[in-house]
Amino acid sequence: MAGVVPNGVAFISQNYWSNSRVLVVCSGDRAYVVYRGTNIAFRSDFCGTRRSVSANVKCKKLRWGSGLVHSGFLRIVRETESFVHHSIRRHSTDVREIFFTGHSQGGAVAYLAAMTFLLRSGTRSPFAVYTFGQPRAGDAQFSRDAEFRLGAIYGRVVNARDLFVGTPLIRQGYDHTREFFHFGPDQLVNRRMQSCGQGWPFSLGGFKDHSMDNYLRLCVHNSLRHV
Repeated sequence: MAGVVPNGVAFISQNYWSNSRVLVVCSGDRAYVVYRGTNIAFRSDFCGTRRSVSANVKCKKLRWGSGLVHSGFLRIVRETESFVHHSIRRHSTDVREIFFTGHSQGGAVAYLAAMTFLLRSGTRSPFAVYTFGQPRAGDAQFSRDAEFRLGAIYGRVVNARDLFVGTPLIRQGYDHTREFFHFGPDQLVNRRMQSCGQGWPFSLGGFKDHSMDNYLRLCVHNSLRHV
């Protein structure tokens, strides 16, 4: 941990209902809030996997902020919000920069957590929000409001034809923010726009493209190009 965040102090919590996990790392006046993706471990933890997947499929939408959002993801935000808040204050009352991030389910939760932080604080916004392989988490109205409120501090990263970025479906009433960062066939990242938060056509390659290992490899590859 010290190699990634110098002098970092870590706090971690696991939520039983969704088998989700949130990591809060604080260093100086910065705090990093990291949400884990769906836990798939059928052989070693079938019950935990079932709870984790269950949070994804609870697609009933609830009104939150300016629109409707995914009830399963929002529940994780609500059940971890107090832990995140108290962990940061336990470290320091002078934290000025808060980063939110996550992969897959964790990316959707990080996105909603950042919007929740912004809406609750009124005047204060997260310092940066980065999500990887994030599924849709809100309807079109919520997504347009997120574009306005988060603006340039929000980076939604998509690898190739990551299948899970296209879930839940548009016909279920879900949407994405339209601007995103895309790792293309050349493994280089480009800023792209998509209309109506469209997803990728189904492809078997989409499962491999969703791997966090691949996201990490591509992020490191593109970072080294600019060193």
